[in-house]
Amino acid sequence: MWPLLNSTNISFMFESPGLSLKIFSQRSCCTFTPGLGSGLLRCIIGLLVLAIPFDSLSAQTLRPADETPLPPASPVISGPVSPPVGDKLKPGMALDDDPFTPYLNRIPPQVLREIPAPSKTPAVPSGVKLRHLLIKSFEAQTANGPVANEIYAVVALPDPIPAGRKLPGLLVLHGGAGSCDVAGAIRWAGRGYAAVAVDLPGIGDQKIMVSTGSFKDVPKYGAHQFDAEPDVTRGTVFMGIVAGIDGFKLLQHLPEVDSARLGIVGISWGGYTTTMLCSLLGDQVKAAYSLYGGGFYELNGFRRRLGELSPEAHLAWVKYMDPGYRAPSIRAAFFFAAAANDIFFQPPSIQATYAQVPEPKNVVFVPNVSHSLFSRKNGISVRDQEKEWFDYHLKGEGESFPKIVTTLGKGPQVKFTVQSKRTIVRAQLYYSLVPSVKDQTEGKDLKSWNNKTWYLEHARLNPNGEYTATIPGSNKPDETGDCWYALVTDDRGVSVSSPLQVFRFNPANMPPDGGL
Repeated sequence: MWPLLNSTNISFMFESPGLSLKIFSQRSCCTFTPGLGSGLLRCIIGLLVLAIPFDSLSAQTLRPADETPLPPASPVISGPVSPPVGDKLKPGMALDDDPFTPYLNRIPPQVLREIPAPSKTPAVPSGVKLRHLLIKSFEAQTANGPVANEIYAVVALPDPIPAGRKLPGLLVLHGGAGSCDVAGAIRWAGRGYAAVAVDLPGIGDQKIMVSTGSFKDVPKYGAHQFDAEPDVTRGTVFMGIVAGIDGFKLLQHLPEVDSARLGIVGISWGGYTTTMLCSLLGDQVKAAYSLYGGGFYELNGFRRRLGELSPEAHLAWVKYMDPGYRAPSIRAAFFFAAAANDIFFQPPSIQATYAQVPEPKNVVFVPNVSHSLFSRKNGISVRDQEKEWFDYHLKGEGESFPKIVTTLGKGPQVKFTVQSKRTIVRAQLYYSLVPSVKDQTEGKDLKSWNNKTWYLEHARLNPNGEYTATIPGSNKPDETGDCWYALVTDDRGVSVSSPLQVFRFNPANMPPDGGL
């Protein structure tokens, strides 16, 4: 099957026990697991992160069949990361000394007091009621003795609640440099959910938070996020994860809430926290929607921060704080919403984490945008489709999201099928190019994720139920393409995609207008 990769034929199987590409695991695409071998690692990291020409990659799975395979390298991690991580960590490995264990067993968190609404609280519409609380969270050991973080939490409920009815619950998590997402909690309460939002130390900007604690002494936003010496509990992000655990436990024990129907939603660093909490809480979380929140930080825009740590601190942070390694413990129905040009949570990070999450799961990559989920150029917006995700998984309302299954292509064609209970109104294939030698010489290296251009080919529905799309191609092994993925939208406006794939084709056949 592998010689097909020397032509424009593309071969991969998704959601299948029988795989046609070794680049994938039995459950999903682009898995970074120990059994996949090093050539794959060098290919993925080189192709998707390090911006080196595709035809110079060292990858057994993308080399002609008659070439000698390269010696193995470390699974998951290669290239721009410190050497101590290497093969010392495996996704899903047991952590007998997990520093989060004491906080997972603390049920529920202590409510210190109820407080008046802060001055910048958004207007509360009719049909929603709010409570403003301070809860006791992480206790730091300082030079002046222990100092407990008092975390600001908002509880938003529909008003009134029908007698005898229990509500589905959502933990709503803010992004980087933000603070307690009161507006988000209000919005979800208006949709019929019990919602809790909390300040996340280390994730948000301590200067604008209502919460108090030792983290408020951090001189500027972002400082001490990755601290891991003498242990990871010294880092502010650790405090943020503990605050998220406490927020979830607060939600879980509200008398108005059905504890069997709980979800988590978060954006950016809040998406990271969503993925992290779901891996820690296991089957306590029924559904999750992570906006940009990939793990495997060696593969995203924060890898330089890890590279600044000592080898020991680097290993400790990745071992305990990176949700990619914990993702096999997720039991929620999980959705990743990602930007195909994201400068922070780059697609290799999303793909590696997605591969470790058990089913049910789904993903969408929005083309030609960085850290945004609205592509004006391509007319795609997925910012609000989390409502349909949670309504289906937590309320039992509506229908499931479509799911893409990609099969063999012939010549320059890609074929894929879609599992969907709704009508598919748009089916597309996006592909990107390896930069030309001229572009590389002039410093215009388009393989940088935020500089990629994703070109569009419309897919056609055939009588047999397959969608086909033609990628400009040739069989010359020295003429290479970069990546492609399929994207479909149903009649609700819900969009999903396949994971990104690697292929070869002739860049000279690119449409003059780029197909945009």
